[in-house]
Amino acid sequence: MIIAVAGGKGGVGKTIIASNIAILLSRIGKTMIIDADVDNPCIENTLKVLNIQVLKIEEVYRFKPRIIIEKCDLCKKCVDTCPENAIVIIPQMRNIFIIDTLCAGCGCCKLVCDREAIVEDREIEGTVKICKAGTIDLIVGELKPGEKRSYIVMTKIIEGYRDLYRNYDYTIIDAPPGTGAGVFSILKNSDIHIIVTEATRLGFSDFMKIMKLKISKNLNQKTIVVINKYDLNVEISREIENEARKITNYVVRIPYSDNIARSYMIGKPIVLEDLPEKKYFEDITKIILS
Repeated sequence: MIIAVAGGKGGVGKTIIASNIAILLSRIGKTMIIDADVDNPCIENTLKVLNIQVLKIEEVYRFKPRIIIEKCDLCKKCVDTCPENAIVIIPQMRNIFIIDTLCAGCGCCKLVCDREAIVEDREIEGTVKICKAGTIDLIVGELKPGEKRSYIVMTKIIEGYRDLYRNYDYTIIDAPPGTGAGVFSILKNSDIHIIVTEATRLGFSDFMKIMKLKISKNLNQKTIVVINKYDLNVEISREIENEARKITNYVVRIPYSDNIARSYMIGKPIVLEDLPEKKYFEDITKIILS
């Protein structure tokens, strides 16, 4: 079973939800967490108390084109093909160059070059770590500082390790914020969606973007909506719940809690403590298993 934990905006509590339900699910089956928020991975921080062991680190590369000027006849095929407009020709100087900050690394320019004037170089985009945290296994993607092509690392951890995480009873994917192509791919390929939001106007707005994505793309998987810190604004919480009820009967409300905030800060999931707040995560887990 693949469980996607998503939310329109960052900071709504996705990672807290993912780490706590992973611990609960690991008590009944083989469990893995994938941290796909490669711009800001923090699942390791929420599980610090479990003494995480890094088993393997793999670098993720992207295609980086290099032009051999001596072979180039300035035919402009690469210029016309480049989807990012990252290749520029200066006819007066009989020169051609690539704007690296625009290049997506798709390789189209190399494919259309008849003179083999474009060759392949590689550049590190980020890393993927395989880790163990107690009874839970982790895959953590992290983008190289200064890079912007998060989809390359995200694709690597979602597609490149598919055969690995399919061997688990439960795989929880902590998705990045937003509703981009990466989030859509995660939702499309998951069995259950946990949509996490918060009782603020911005949280509500971004929650609606996720809802519209699910409806427009016919993503009809079982959905659990979690309204985190719902008591910060009860009126907005009611609005969120009314919208959520249009597609699901599963809505879990979690109040603001100093205990949950403290557990996040010290890296000890709340379900490992004998505190009343663990009930909310147990309720989510029961819905998953129902």
